[in-house]
Amino acid sequence: MTQKSFDVKIICSIQNQGANTIKKFFIMGLFLGIILQNIYTSEQFPDLIIFNGIEYEIGVYPMETYFEIYPSRRPGRIGRNSALDRGYRARYEIINNELILIDIETMRLNGNWRKISNRHFKNRIKINIFSGKINLFNGERTGIYMAFTPIYENYIVLNIIEGHMISIDNINCFEYIESIIKNYSEDSFEHNYFSRLLNELYERK
Repeated sequence: MTQKSFDVKIICSIQNQGANTIKKFFIMGLFLGIILQNIYTSEQFPDLIIFNGIEYEIGVYPMETYFEIYPSRRPGRIGRNSALDRGYRARYEIINNELILIDIETMRLNGNWRKISNRHFKNRIKINIFSGKINLFNGERTGIYMAFTPIYENYIVLNIIEGHMISIDNINCFEYIESIIKNYSEDSFEHNYFSRLLNELYERK
């Protein structure tokens, strides 16, 4: 074997080892990405609301509107909980048709909830900057998820304008998904996605 052919074999061997190393790192990175996605993307602890004396879980976060205006008042995260990405859980009550914040909590590293009591959240406050629909989960879970949010059998929908409840709707899961579909054009990804969810609900009926 000549020196030249020997050098070529060494170079090829080094190149193959380098390619294998890159391939291994690529596969490791791919698996790491999948793991991190599962860690940081999961079903969230819902906010709570007391309505007509009954506490319900809800599918929206009214305080996010508040913290967009007052970002410095957002509770600081204690550690990293993939089921509490927003860093807090709020509890509300409808009192005299007004949306009132009762308390706000963060989760300790040991899994226990800690109530926040500072000058901003010491007393009950009306959330008059929130306008929209608050969906109260009513009944059992259907077993079908919308992203990482479970779909329930029924919903009580509170229609809120500037913190004031103007009306109430009682709908089932089919009406709930249909109301979402109406917001998108027929050729959109969202329309197709929610239409598939609706068909799946009917198949399980």
